[in-house]
This record gives sequence, C-alpha cells and structure tokens, in this order.
Amino acid sequence: MTRLFAVALLVLLTACNQWTLVNPGPTNIRSSLQLSPTIAFNQRAGALPAQPTETWTLDGPLLNRVWILPGIPEGRPLVVAPSTFADPNARPFPAIKPTMNETEMMELIADTISIDNGQVALTTENLRPTTFSGQPGFRFDFQFAGRNELRYRGSFVGAMIDGKLFGVMLTATSLHHYQSLLPEFERLAASARRLTAAS
Repeated sequence: MTRLFAVALLVLLTACNQWTLVNPGPTNIRSSLQLSPTIAFNQRAGALPAQPTETWTLDGPLLNRVWILPGIPEGRPLVVAPSTFADPNARPFPAIKPTMNETEMMELIADTISIDNGQVALTTENLRPTTFSGQPGFRFDFQFAGRNELRYRGSFVGAMIDGKLFGVMLTATSLHHYQSLLPEFERLAASARRLTAAS
C-alpha cells in the first residue's frame, strides 16, 4: 500500500464519517469524565452507544487521534466495534479484569491497539506512575507501524478508579503529529476530572 493510497483512504474515511466540533474549555464525556482542551478538536459524531470510548482528532484519525476512556468497568473490553483495519478473524478484544496490575493493564491496552489496527506489532516502553483525576495512576508510551505504512507513536495516561478505567491516549504519526500534539495531550491529561455521576 503506497503513501498516496493512504492519503486517499484518509480522505475517503473522513468523508464517510461525521464529526462535530469540540470547542476549548470544560467538556463532559458521557457524564463521567471532564476534560478541558485549550484548542478545538473534531469529535466523531453518531458513535455507537455500545462503544465505551470517544475519539477526538485535529487532522483526521489516520494522522492523529485522542482516545478517551470515560470509566470502562471491569469485565468490559475497551473496544466493541472494531476499526476498518481490524482483522475480522483476529482474537477477541481483551476485557478488564479486577486483579490486573499496572503492567497487565498496559498489556491489555497494547493488545487492544494491536488488534484494532490489524494485529500490528506494537512496542511499549516507559511504564511509570502518575496521577489522573487526582488519583494514583499510570502512564506509558508505545509505537507501531500501521497497516497503512505510516509509523505511529503514542502515550496513555489513566487510572483505575472504583473498578473503572479512566484515561486518555494520544496516537499520532511519528514524523510530525505526535510531537506537535503532545503538549496539548499533556494539558488534557492534567485537566481530567472524574464527574460524580461515574462514582
């Protein structure tokens, strides 16, 4: 698959999906998590109610996207409706287990990304403690080569709070978009606040 085809596919997918504008300022995600972007994002509109995550992007999801986990309970996978890159014969998406430690949570997230992107080989690194919404959490970085021949870098920041996984994840092309969007991603993660409706 050539880079020209990848760009054409990006245009096609963008045309086939409807997006709504997310303005800067406090934004509630499914009444369970609040984020405060400082720049405008595009949010995928008409997402399946069963899909437990939200997706934001600046330049289209094949170039950059912020994946928002607004409190996914134990026993649920992070993805219900796979992307167009997912192999229909791939193994099922893994589900959150109550006994998981931070390393196992990182592996679950990495497996989910890999399956959803066509079972790509994904490398994780720099697992370390942090805080998310004022609670002890974890973060890590990752990278992979997509089926579209683009190389991606990413970072995840989140925490298990009262048996639910909250977090934000940046995935963007390695050449430009990751470094360009990383400062805003850090601000988003720092602004995260769990809403009382999720408790």
